[in-house]
Amino acid sequence: MLQRLIVLPLIVLAAASPSLNAAAPRSFEFDSYQDFLKGKSSNVAIDTEGVLRLSNAAVEAGAMPESTVWCAATDAAGNLYVGTGFEGRVIKIAPDGKSTTFFDSEETHVTAIAMDGAGTIYAATSPNGKIYAISPAGKDEVYVKTEDKYIWAMVFDAAGNLYAGTGDKGIVRKISRAKEATAFFSSGDGNIVSLAIDAAGNLLAGGDTRGAIYRISPSGKALAIWSSDLREVRSILVRPDGSIIAGASEGRREGEPAIPPRPPAVVPAQVQVAGVTAEVTTTVESESAAGITFTPAGTVKPQAEKKLRGLLVQIRADGGVRELWRSDEDTIYAVAEAGAGRFMVATGSRGRLYWVSEDSRSGLAAELDGEQCTALVRFGRDRLLCGVNNRAAVYRLSDAMASQGTFTSHVQDAGWISNWGVVRWAGRGSAIGISTRTGNTPEPDATWSDWSVPMKNPTGEQIPSPSGRYLQWKASFAPGAGGESAELDEVTINYQQQNAPPRIPSVTVSAPGEVYQKSFSTGEGEYLGGDDLNGKGRADQQSGAPMGALTQASPQGKKLYAQGMQTILWTGDDPNGDELVFTLSFKQIEEKSWRVLKTGTRQTALVVDTTALPDGVYRIKIDASDEEDNAKAEAQTATRESATFVVDNAPPRISPPVASGSALAFVVTDTTSPISALALSVNGGKWQPLFPKDRICDGLEERVEAPKPQPGQLMVIKAVDARGNFAVMKVGS
Repeated sequence: MLQRLIVLPLIVLAAASPSLNAAAPRSFEFDSYQDFLKGKSSNVAIDTEGVLRLSNAAVEAGAMPESTVWCAATDAAGNLYVGTGFEGRVIKIAPDGKSTTFFDSEETHVTAIAMDGAGTIYAATSPNGKIYAISPAGKDEVYVKTEDKYIWAMVFDAAGNLYAGTGDKGIVRKISRAKEATAFFSSGDGNIVSLAIDAAGNLLAGGDTRGAIYRISPSGKALAIWSSDLREVRSILVRPDGSIIAGASEGRREGEPAIPPRPPAVVPAQVQVAGVTAEVTTTVESESAAGITFTPAGTVKPQAEKKLRGLLVQIRADGGVRELWRSDEDTIYAVAEAGAGRFMVATGSRGRLYWVSEDSRSGLAAELDGEQCTALVRFGRDRLLCGVNNRAAVYRLSDAMASQGTFTSHVQDAGWISNWGVVRWAGRGSAIGISTRTGNTPEPDATWSDWSVPMKNPTGEQIPSPSGRYLQWKASFAPGAGGESAELDEVTINYQQQNAPPRIPSVTVSAPGEVYQKSFSTGEGEYLGGDDLNGKGRADQQSGAPMGALTQASPQGKKLYAQGMQTILWTGDDPNGDELVFTLSFKQIEEKSWRVLKTGTRQTALVVDTTALPDGVYRIKIDASDEEDNAKAEAQTATRESATFVVDNAPPRISPPVASGSALAFVVTDTTSPISALALSVNGGKWQPLFPKDRICDGLEERVEAPKPQPGQLMVIKAVDARGNFAVMKVGS
């Protein structure tokens, strides 16, 4: 039937087919720190070697009637004082966990707390820039009213002067014992968000615009000792050896909700407890202070492009700087000493505490029930108090190991509904159980299965959860017989996708005669298939291709015209990544049966020489099969037909001329394509246009008149149809 056809190679696979297919088992593997950091921990620590174990116990220290924790301090008796919002109170939590309102301000936020040697609490409020003094007995007074809108940090020097980091003009205020407030340093930043006193009595101030730390001498002489690529220095911790630990952060993530207009939010503040500084935190979104944001529980945050969010550095006494820790996910809110050459870093927006050592090792110490860990206070030998936002809680972290803990992985996407195999894990200790649950929605909801009974055999146990596209696993930890924690450092989940049918998203019929020469052609006739970029061809309706789809690329060769050639292009994809083979068939639209054109091809472009076909209207049918990557009984197929296209290789017909006065009359006809042009030439001269009687060449029949040739003249009439076929007729001698 076809005398000649050219099957072209696939130009480009825009998204390459995966190496695995539906028949091949696959696995989810977890064996690194970064793998485990994507999950959620409860009393489970993760170190940088990718080992999970029980963490130190984190116990809620007391009830919090407020909604937000900004800052905290402890006194010698073990009472905890917490600055809160949105009611602007200081909550006192006794060692037995009993909480009472110690101070209730007129403002909406208590953004910083400091304590003097006599046990008097100094509470800074925003947005009116007041500092209150509250005696141990709870009697309060306005200590000073500054000229500033916000107060983000406070610290005492050895002489009893109180320094306040303020906004929104970036001024450090010095408040003497006589309650006189003066402008001690103007930074040029929008806000001063952290303060500390170094061993030489200099004031250290962190800004929120240039990411700089300023060292200001007692006389007021300032020097920038370090600056970061990030916007703000939220935490400054001075160590006994004279070095400085600084935590820098970026502002609010793009896409995260801003703080509501009432009340304004708050940034990092500095606390002084009996002469020891510790970082706390506060924020003002509307004034572009430190940019802390608060996300209501359950809010889904949009994905944002990853960039550096938090940076912890050590600045030596000689001015040298060493990076200790960085994160693309977590924003630093506070830093505190953790003992043994380690620091505890409080972060958001996942409520995580990280430990970081002087030699740059780090790990996840705890994940608390709250979006942001905003305040850290070290008290005693084995107590670290941490305040969290979004549910306003204070946790006590001790050196004692938790009695139990869980780690829940992030949701795993198998890409298609799958059958689950075995789960294996590696580690130390037998007090580990692995549970699973599955579903067909990206986020676990009521349609998911319940958690399975914990599996106990680390060498491999069949996953009992039902088939589904998504899976989540959970590891339960308990101390061993000797009191030590079990450790987990590798988990493997095996699965096999159920075979899904392939798809043919598009079939495109290019304009008649439109072909493309191969980029490295070795001669004429080597054509390259390509998409119809100029809209001259016709394509049927296309649906969106899923991830992993195989798509046809734009043509790379020179566009050519080849009379009688018809280019067909199609795309195919398979949800399982199976390799597809195609069968092509054709028929005229009035026919019932398809005729096979090509079988078993992996190519997605075809050029057909239509001169081997009768004139008419045709369709191409493409059948796709994934049989090569699946058992015969499980193979799946898909079918798609092209839009109709016309095959027209017959030229127009020109009737014999009929004399009509001084002219000759002709009738030009075509059975398939309309007449597109008429012309005449005299004695081999230039073709001159002829027009039919209705002045438009657009019908299957056109009537035309031409002048009679003079004696001895040779006149030739030419008729062309829409497919480029033409006929000529000689008139005269």
